[in-house]
Amino acid sequence: MNARTPTKDKISLEGLSLRYASGVQALDGVDLQIESGLFGLLGPNGAGKTTLMRILTTLLKPTAGMARVFGHDVVRNAGQVRSMLGYLPQDFQTYDQLKAWEVLDYYAILNGMTERKPRRTRIDEVLTLVGLADKRNQRASQLSGGMYRRLGVAQALLTNAKLLIFDEPTAGLDPAQRVRFRNFLGELSRDRVVILSRTSSPISARSATNSPY
Repeated sequence: MNARTPTKDKISLEGLSLRYASGVQALDGVDLQIESGLFGLLGPNGAGKTTLMRILTTLLKPTAGMARVFGHDVVRNAGQVRSMLGYLPQDFQTYDQLKAWEVLDYYAILNGMTERKPRRTRIDEVLTLVGLADKRNQRASQLSGGMYRRLGVAQALLTNAKLLIFDEPTAGLDPAQRVRFRNFLGELSRDRVVILSRTSSPISARSATNSPY
C-alpha cells in the first residue's frame, strides 16, 4: 500500500500492531485509510476490533506502526485526538436516578464545559439531535433501551466530536429499535462525521454502514 499524506484521510493506520504482555498478538500490521462516512469493523470475538478502537481512543499504545486521527498521531498527540473524539462503549451506563439533561450536564462538566449557559445550550442541541428533546426531564432509568443508547450517543456528541467511535451500538435493542438506530447513525454520518461501528454480525454491519472492514 502506498504511503499517503497524513492529513488526507480522516483516519490513517499504517502497519499497526499490538502485542499484549501475555504474548497475544491482537493486531498485526493493520493498514487502513478512512476518509468519511459510516464504517463498520467486522470480525469474530478476539479479532482485535476492540483493541483497534482502544488505540484510536488513546487508551492503548500500539507496539508498532502508526495511527493518525485527522493528521494527529494517537500517541504523540493524544490530547488533540481526545479533543475531537466521542466514544460510546458497549456497556454504556450512567446514573439512572438523574434526568436525561442532568446526565449530559454531568458529562459536559467532565469534558471541561464549565460555563453554565453555553453548556445548557449545547445539551439542548444534542438532545434535539438524538431525538430526546421531549425526554429531557425523564430519568435515565425510565428510558427505553433505544432511548438509553441515544442518551449514550448524546454524551459522545457534547464536544462537537469529529470522530465518533461506537462499540456495538445496537447491543440490547430489539429488531425494530436496531433499524431505527441504524437510520439514525446514517443521518449522523451525513455531516461527514466519521463513525466506526463495531459489530460481530457481518449482515448487521453491511446493512448499517457505507463500508465494512
